[in-house]
This record gives sequence, C-alpha cells and structure tokens, in this order.
Amino acid sequence: MARLTPDGPVAAIQAHELYCGATIVGRDGLLGRVIEIRDGPNGSLLVGVVLRRGRERLGTYEVHAHPDEILFIRPSPRPWG
Repeated sequence: MARLTPDGPVAAIQAHELYCGATIVGRDGLLGRVIEIRDGPNGSLLVGVVLRRGRERLGTYEVHAHPDEILFIRPSPRPWG
C-alpha cells in the first residue's frame, strides 16, 4: 500500500520483497537504487545500493538487512512485469 509523503508516494515492504531496480527511500532526500541482492551471513540479505541525495551521487554501498525488516520504496512496476 502506497502512502503519500511531501517527496512523493512510498510503500512499506519487507526486505525479502526487494528487487533490483527498486528505489529505497531514506531520510532527508536520500535515495538508494538496488543494484544487487545476495544471501548474507545468519540468514540476512546483502543489498548493493547506489546512494543519491538529489542529483549528487554519494557512492555505492552494501547494506545488511534481515529478511523481515521493513523498508520504504518508491512504488513502481517490477522491470520484468
């Protein structure tokens, strides 16, 4: 279910529902484009993201997420339909 914020709509999902190409929404205009998802240690997920704030690219990072952790994304169709 999408919710409207001042920066646009966001949807809450569990980390195991992530897909490559999704845009993770953070605080203060921070956005992360998911570029890779792998199995990590102790049942966690390793998620590769490219972080941006506005037009400024902040770099590529690897994030550890528990599969049931709640994340916020910009609602969009999955690239494969």
